[in-house]
Amino acid sequence: MDNSILVLHVAAMLSGISKFSVGGMGALILPLLLLAFPGQQALAILIPMFLVADLLTMVCYRKNINWKVLLRLLALMAVGCVLGAVLMNSINTHQFARIIGLTILGMLLLSIYLEYNQTQIRTSSLAQSSSGIFAGFISMTANSAGPIMSLYLLEEKLGKPSYVSTRAWLAGMVNIIKIPLLVSIGALNTQTALLSLSALPSLLLGAWLGYKLLKRISFTQLTWSVRCLIVLAAGSLLLN
Repeated sequence: MDNSILVLHVAAMLSGISKFSVGGMGALILPLLLLAFPGQQALAILIPMFLVADLLTMVCYRKNINWKVLLRLLALMAVGCVLGAVLMNSINTHQFARIIGLTILGMLLLSIYLEYNQTQIRTSSLAQSSSGIFAGFISMTANSAGPIMSLYLLEEKLGKPSYVSTRAWLAGMVNIIKIPLLVSIGALNTQTALLSLSALPSLLLGAWLGYKLLKRISFTQLTWSVRCLIVLAAGSLLLN
């Protein structure tokens, strides 16, 4: 089997595991794909896979959605996605890899900080809007805006069912927004879309494994294992 195809299926399986277990693997999956696919093409392959997984979670969490909160943050993130697409269209493959490495390290440090410190982004309407736009920018370029999205939604004081459902639908709708943007910069085309969808069986296997793992494995152990792998992946991108 071609190494690139093997990497693709491993990435798809990890995508499924991430969506149906602890999450947080998005920052690991993109660097993994970058080992086999150049620059923006790796992101273009990843997003359709994530979108399929998102649609599955959106079906599961179709109730208790806070549409007011979702649409407000979605609008801000859409602006950030457009800005991210503009940047992606103006840099080369090597620069893209460096940006991804720095971004996922930054998001990892932020997630660890937020785990142990209470932080507010709603100090002003400007700060709130900026955080939403920045989340979209990071999501578009590195697919690792999870910590910012979580912080924003947590400050809305949503109940657990509403938080989970709103976050699931937000992630899916943001990925839908990315599709035409990736097409517009030439990263996503018929070839990359079919390549992404060819890994659907591995994604579904990962979803099943993630569901099973969530019941059996320690949340803390899995989280820190993923974080260590993210550091290694980011380091390889920065040193490449």
